[in-house]
This record gives sequence, C-alpha cells and structure tokens, in this order.
Amino acid sequence: MEAVQGCLEGVARCNPHVKARGLEFILKAERRGSCNRRSTKLLTEATSYELMPVSKCPSCGFENEAPAKTWKYSFFTVYAYTCKGCRTYYRDYFRDGRLSFTLRLVRGKGLVKV
Repeated sequence: MEAVQGCLEGVARCNPHVKARGLEFILKAERRGSCNRRSTKLLTEATSYELMPVSKCPSCGFENEAPAKTWKYSFFTVYAYTCKGCRTYYRDYFRDGRLSFTLRLVRGKGLVKV
C-alpha cells in the first residue's frame, strides 16, 4: 500500500495530467482493497507516465504533457513534441533521467540546438 501510494505521488509530481485522470480513484480502490480492471488499467497508465516529463515549448512556453514520439538514441532517451500552442516541433534529449539539451525545428535550417 505505501509503495503504491509513494509511486503514485511521484507520478503526480511528474505529470499533473495523470492526477486528473484518476489518481484519487486508484488510491481509494487501494484503500478499500478492491482492485478491479479499471484501477489496474489506471495504475499501469500512471506508472508509464512516470517516465514522461512535462515539457515546456522553447518558443512559447506552453506545457506539453505527452510526447508525440519516444525513442532511444545511443545513451539518450528522446521525446519528440509538437507544441499545441504554436505548433513548433522540438525534441528533448534526456540522459540518466536529466534533460541534456533541446533541439527545435527552424524553417530553412533544420534542427537547431536551443
């Protein structure tokens, strides 16, 4: 119980979108001891979101919650985003769980380090 609650609180700090999608529901189900398919699905979704940080657009500052695409590149984990505010395409490169650098698509120049 404490491990699940600690994991979910960590997810809530990492991505506010997950909290809105049912953290309270999961915690209530765990307290009651009743675990059904919906709570299991939400718990799985919450733990998968733990690795996807909220990213700010380098152009307008809008917070994008879920990346459009994710892949491994050498020792980096790359999260590709299309900003919902200004439609800018950018990539965040993480190494060992920390943001290393960001590349933004600039017309006529390609991907440029921000």
